[in-house]
Amino acid sequence: MATIKILFLEHDLNDVELIKRQLSRDNLDFQIKVVTNRAEFEQELAQFQPDIVLADYRIPQYSGMDALIFCRCQYPNLPFIFVTGSISEEVAVESIKSGAWDYILKDNLLRLTPAINNALKLRQEIVERETTQKKLIASEELHRKIFDIATDIICILDSNGQIREINNRVKDILEYDPEEILGKNLFDLLNEVDRKKARQALEEVHQSGRVHNKEFTLTSKSGKETYFIVDAIRLDFSGVGYNPIVIIFHDITARRFLEMQVQKSEKQESLALLARGLAHDFNNILTVIIGNASLMQMVGGGDPRMAHYIENIMAAGHRAKEITDQMMRYAKGATLKIKPGSIASLLNESLRLVLAGSNIKPILDIAPDLWQAEMDEGQISQVINNLVMNAIQAMPNGGKITISAQNRVVKAGEPLLLKPGHYVCIAVKDEGIGISPEHLSKLFTPYFTTKEKGNGLGLANAYTIVKNHNGLITVESKVGVGSTFYVYLPASLAE
Repeated sequence: MATIKILFLEHDLNDVELIKRQLSRDNLDFQIKVVTNRAEFEQELAQFQPDIVLADYRIPQYSGMDALIFCRCQYPNLPFIFVTGSISEEVAVESIKSGAWDYILKDNLLRLTPAINNALKLRQEIVERETTQKKLIASEELHRKIFDIATDIICILDSNGQIREINNRVKDILEYDPEEILGKNLFDLLNEVDRKKARQALEEVHQSGRVHNKEFTLTSKSGKETYFIVDAIRLDFSGVGYNPIVIIFHDITARRFLEMQVQKSEKQESLALLARGLAHDFNNILTVIIGNASLMQMVGGGDPRMAHYIENIMAAGHRAKEITDQMMRYAKGATLKIKPGSIASLLNESLRLVLAGSNIKPILDIAPDLWQAEMDEGQISQVINNLVMNAIQAMPNGGKITISAQNRVVKAGEPLLLKPGHYVCIAVKDEGIGISPEHLSKLFTPYFTTKEKGNGLGLANAYTIVKNHNGLITVESKVGVGSTFYVYLPASLAE
């Protein structure tokens, strides 16, 4: 055991010697520093750094109680024992209440060494307990920081699905403040189909203790659907008053969006190949039909009824040929004459022509430093006109159409089916009826239309035109709110 450093506040040197002899007699390994006044006491507390303080209750021009109060304020875990002459029971009680660890009467010094040993042992226990508590607090703070900076949503539920804790990531992904969502039931954030799946998953967690790789869709505060892969584990821990279930939500919305773009692109390519083959074969048939009808006109013998029938055949044949030509244009795309051009000019011209006489209020937002785009102006003008016409038709009772054009730098890893680089992004936003989710995935499919008089080729052709420009066209929509189409075209940065 190390030498015990004792600071002794005592003015009577005879008493000091008595105490030294008693401690030596008890084989205590100690070093003692004697002080007689306040200045020395406070100085040696800092310099000597004692393990324990002994003090007489009565000191000339100072008092043991004042020394105790100072010691408690500056060194709260430093043992302080009164060693004094006779004191009243009231004074003894008051000294203990004020923070003294013990008091020893000078006529009973046999108690001194055990009192010192007990005080030092208690101090060691207090220090160890405080150290453990500080480590626990630090560990809790560390886990809280990890909890809050995690890139996934981490949520703690009770056995009924009530949200007891949730990290800050929920604000970034689902737009809820953590305090706003605490106490809610997780099922309230799910659609009806996923709610049933979630109840099954919760039951599985109760039975097996965990579930992995479950896919769910949660609705954000603004109503946007977000896709997640979910892992959950039940903790056998009752210290919080309930049986916690930890759920980790990994956002796969960007991945899902990219997968949908890839699937859509592959589907369009397959349809284009099919359309090209059908149009080619159909054209061959039409050539025979129209050719024979022409021959019949020449040898018809002047019969008016026969001439009328032949004219109908010819008209139908030519109309069918126009349709096959449309299919070929969709399948192959027209020859492009790409050069740097001004998107701003195309947008202004489109609004002037298409919105003339309509009850639509246009809002144009074009970046002042907008890059030029690498494009065939005629074809991109066709795309813009088509999108603006769709926006007008989506608002039969009038409304606002917002068209914006901004510079956009696409970086590697973004959920867009585009090469990294510089693009001009055109957005056409309406306040119309919106597009249902089941129709949204078919929107660019040839001959698919929700309009009574539509032919279903407008958006399909727009998709092909933009794709042939090495660009991208996407759409976001919500029923009853409106739709926004985004067109990305490669930018021309040449001076």
